Amino acid sequence: MLKYFLLIFFIISTNSLASKTNEVSLEIALYGLDKNTASDKTVKKILLKIFQKIDELENIKVNAFFYKDEKKLINNFISEEKKFDILYTVPLTYLKNYETFNKYGKDFIILRNHNKYVQYYLIKNKKLKIKSLKGMKNKKLITPSSDELSRIWLDSLFLKETNKPYTFYIKNEKQDFKMYKKVLDVYFNKTDFVIVPKHIWDTTIELNPKITNKLEIFRKSKAIFPGIIGAFHRKVDEKFINTYNSFIIDPNNEEYMQNILNLVKLYGVEIMNKNDYSKALDFYLDYEKMIKKVK
Repeated sequence: MLKYFLLIFFIISTNSLASKTNEVSLEIALYGLDKNTASDKTVKKILLKIFQKIDELENIKVNAFFYKDEKKLINNFISEEKKFDILYTVPLTYLKNYETFNKYGKDFIILRNHNKYVQYYLIKNKKLKIKSLKGMKNKKLITPSSDELSRIWLDSLFLKETNKPYTFYIKNEKQDFKMYKKVLDVYFNKTDFVIVPKHIWDTTIELNPKITNKLEIFRKSKAIFPGIIGAFHRKVDEKFINTYNSFIIDPNNEEYMQNILNLVKLYGVEIMNKNDYSKALDFYLDYEKMIKKVK
């Protein structure tokens, strides 16, 4: 599936593929992503590196920009006037606007690490002899800075088990994007708990199996959640996609693509069907119902 990576991680033209100047303009919109790993400059750099390898697209122009307002983003997404070619956004934005995305989006991809479905782990230090979530009261917690969905998952656990949001019990929470390092912070007793995607935990213990002598999985989610979503605007030029696809699916380009992906700490990309994350949507709708009851 890696071959499909930028069959969508950066695709599309705002102008006709065959212009008089033989140039194509590509507009990439970003929303909710951690700028430490996916800045507009980094995304632009990746795209240019790829297009330089494709004869038909070597003169392409690339622009990447961040949206600050979700409402404006959605309005532009459904508009007939194409403000961008493709949007990359965090999973929560997709789930909150699930029907809108699936109605107006042309094609989708999922930018993943190792698996198409994200699973969250709540990791704790074994020295904490607690069994219930209430035992986390006044403990230190670190969560992924750009993954609000991980906090919603934790909140749903607390609401089901205690009828209170997790912030009622945990007052000392920090958010960070260096999640490999934060697992080690739990190991070295700098914090008590950390939430990480499964792949980070797996990689950490693979590199240092002794980690499990002091750390353990306290709670785990179902493997149902999306990673970064890539959504094409429905006005995207099919000629551009086809030209780009011929490069992406070529096995001879696989190593090159892997090197490019390292720039944004990604492992691969898969084509996404519109019903792939229906279970994640069910989770989110159930969470919204619980929140209303608490209020």
